[in-house]
Amino acid sequence: MRRALRDRLPGRKRRSFRLGWKEGTRRRLLLALVTSGCLFLATWARILPQRLDLVEGDTAPRTIRAPRAGVYVDDTETARLREEAAASVPDVYAPDNNATNDALTTLDDIFARIAQARADRTLVDSLARVHALRNSLVTALTTETMELAVSPSTTDSALRRVKEATAGLVRRQMSREIRNNTDDLQQARARLSDDARGLGLSSAYTTMVADLGQAVLKANRIVDEDKTLKAKQEKRDAVKEVKHPVQPGDVIIAGHEEVRSHHIAAFRAVGLMQVQVDYSQAAGVLVAYTLMVVLLGLFAMWFADEAYRDFGQLVAVAGLLVLVAVAYHTIEPTSWFEPGALTAAVTATMLVSLLVHQLLALATGVTIGLMLPMVTAGSDARLATVIVLSCTCAAFLVARRGSISSVVAVASPSMALAGTAIMGAGGQVFGIDLGTRTLVITAIGGLASPMLAMGASVALERLFGFTTDFRLTELNNPHEPLLRKLLAEAPGSYQSSIMVGNLAEPAAEEIGADALLVRTGALYHDIGKLRRPFFFVENQFGGDNPHDRLSPHLSALVLIAHVKDGLDMADEYRIPDAIRRCIAEHQGTGLIKFFYQRAIDTADDPHDVQESNFRYPGPKPSTRETALLMLADTVEAAARTLEHPSHQEISQLVQRLIDDKVRDGQLDDSPLSFHDLAVIRRSFVSTLAGMFHQRIKYPEQIADEVRKAARTQGKKPPAVDRVLPPPQEKKPLDLYDEGDDADL
Repeated sequence: MRRALRDRLPGRKRRSFRLGWKEGTRRRLLLALVTSGCLFLATWARILPQRLDLVEGDTAPRTIRAPRAGVYVDDTETARLREEAAASVPDVYAPDNNATNDALTTLDDIFARIAQARADRTLVDSLARVHALRNSLVTALTTETMELAVSPSTTDSALRRVKEATAGLVRRQMSREIRNNTDDLQQARARLSDDARGLGLSSAYTTMVADLGQAVLKANRIVDEDKTLKAKQEKRDAVKEVKHPVQPGDVIIAGHEEVRSHHIAAFRAVGLMQVQVDYSQAAGVLVAYTLMVVLLGLFAMWFADEAYRDFGQLVAVAGLLVLVAVAYHTIEPTSWFEPGALTAAVTATMLVSLLVHQLLALATGVTIGLMLPMVTAGSDARLATVIVLSCTCAAFLVARRGSISSVVAVASPSMALAGTAIMGAGGQVFGIDLGTRTLVITAIGGLASPMLAMGASVALERLFGFTTDFRLTELNNPHEPLLRKLLAEAPGSYQSSIMVGNLAEPAAEEIGADALLVRTGALYHDIGKLRRPFFFVENQFGGDNPHDRLSPHLSALVLIAHVKDGLDMADEYRIPDAIRRCIAEHQGTGLIKFFYQRAIDTADDPHDVQESNFRYPGPKPSTRETALLMLADTVEAAARTLEHPSHQEISQLVQRLIDDKVRDGQLDDSPLSFHDLAVIRRSFVSTLAGMFHQRIKYPEQIADEVRKAARTQGKKPPAVDRVLPPPQEKKPLDLYDEGDDADL
C-alpha cells in the first residue's frame, strides 16, 4: 500500500516496474536466461551444417568437392615421421661406479671357494671337489676350469698368478664403456680372451684366465629408461604436423573411390563431417532469443503485472515456448509441417489465455510466430505471418468464462474458419499454392486446438495449482460440497459471505480487479468457522453467546483459529491456491478490538495485556483481490449493526473503516492506490445504500404506529378510518401494484 500510494503518478506502469524490479528480479532474469538457452538448444540443428556420414573403408557415393577453404592434418604421414625421429634418439646411460669393484669381488669369491674346496679333506677325489665347487659358486665356470683349480697338481702359487692375471685383465676391460643393452659385454669378453693369450701362460692356464675373466665381467653403463623415453618424446614433439591445404572447389574424393584416413581428415577440415558451428550465426540466434524472452517478460510486467508477480505462471509460459520450439523441430520433416506448426502455436496461445492472462497470450503468440524462422530451416516469412495473425485471433477467441462445452462450441469452429482463411490469404499474398490437403488439415487443427487447450488447462490447473475462471465458476455453484456444508451448519456465516461478495464484486469491477475471484473468495473466506460455528455472532441468532463464559484471551484464540481452520479445510477439499490466499489474508494481522479492550478492562494491570495476542497471524493482503476482500468483510460486519442509516452515515462509516485499515498498516503489502481506495469507498457506499433503502409503509403499518404512539401518550387510539388516507384511484398506465411496492 505504501509503495502504491507513493507511486500513484504517473500510474500503474511505474508502480509495476518498481514492484517487478524489487520482487524476484534475479529469479526472473535467471528464468529468462534458461528459457533462451533451451530455445537455443532447440534451434541447434538449424545452426549446424549438413554433414557426411562416411567412415574409413566406405565407398564415396559421388565426387565430393570442398565447399570452403580448409587445412587438414595427414595423421599417417605425421606419425611415420615422428616415429623415425624417436628412433634416431640414442639411449641415455647412467654409469655404474661400483661395477669394477663388483667384478673383482666376484673374482675374489671364486678363488675363496676354490681354496675351500681344495682344503676340504672329506672330498676324496677330484670329481667330488669339482662337484662341491660347482655347488658353492654363483658364477658359472667351465668344468675344465674347475678341474684345474681343484687339481692337486695345481699349486697355490699358480692359482695366485692366475688370479692376479685375471684381475688385471678385468680392470683393463672394465675401464672401457660396457653398455647393458648392447653387445658391448660380448666384445669385452672377446678382448679379454685375446689378452689372456698374450700373458705367456700355458694353454690350460690361459683358458682358465679367459674363463674366469669372462665370468666376472659386467656392464658398467646402465640405460636410463625415463630419460631415454623423455628424449624420444621430445624428439617426436619437435616434428610438426604434416598439413595439406584445401581450396574451395578442390576434389577431395572422386565418386566410387575408397574412403581413407586423409579423406576423413579433409572432410573434417571443411566442416563436412564433424559438428562445426557457424559461431556468428549462433551468437545472433542466442541474442535474438534473449531479446524476445526479455521483451515478453517486460510486456508481462507492464500489462499483466499479476501474472508477472506469480513466478509459477511465468515458468508455465516459458515452458510452453520451449515445447512449441521442440514441436516445430519435431514436425519439420513431415508433410504436414505448416498446419501442424500452426496448430501447436494456436494451442499454446489459448493455454496462456486460459491459464495466465489474455494480453500476455497475445504477446506470447507473437513471440511463438517470430520463433518459427529461427527454429526450422524450411519455414518462411509467410508461415510466420500466418502464425502471428492466427495466434492473435486465438488469444481472444477462447473465452475465460462460461462452461467448457460452450467455450469449445464457439471457439472450435471460429478458429477453424479463421485459421483456414488466414492460411489461404497468406498463400495468395506470397504467391504460393497451398493445395486443398493443407487447407483441410489446417481446418482440422483449428477445430482441435480449443479442445486440446481446454483439456490441457483442466489437467494443468489441478496439477500446478492454476486458478482458471472455469474452476472459479464451478466453485461458485451453491451445490459445491463445502458451500452446502457451510449453509447447513453455519447459515449465518454463509449469508454473511454472500453479502461480502455482493459488496466486493462491483468494487472489483470498478478498479479492474478479478471480480470472479473476489466473489468466489468471499464465499469461501470464512469456511474455517465451520469448526466452531456458534462461537461467531452471525450464527447465534440471538441465543446464548459462548464468549460470555470465556476469558478474552481464549475468545480471541477461537476467533483467530478460524483462519487456520479454513486453510486446513481448503487443503482437505483441494481448493485452489488463489482462494486459499483469500482465506489466509482476509484478516491480515488485524486486531480483535472487542476482546482486546475487554482484556484490558478486566486485567489487574492493563500493561500485562499484550496486543500481539489479539492480532491475527497474517499475512497481510498481497493482492488487490485479497485487500478488497478484507475491506468488504470489515464493512459488511460493521454495517450489520446499522438500523435505517442515512447515506451520510454509511459514507462516514465506510470511510472510517478504510482509514482504520490504512493506519493499522493492513494494506502496506497490497498494490492498492489512493485512487483505488476512493473508488472502492464509493462502490461500498452505493451498494450499502441499496441494501438499506427506505421501503414504503403499508396503511396497516401506519395505523399500528399511530395507535402505539397514542397509547404511549395515554390518549385514546383514533378510529381506523380517521388514520388511513382516503383511497386513490389508480391511473390506467400505473405499472406498480401492491406487490411491487414491497420491493421498493
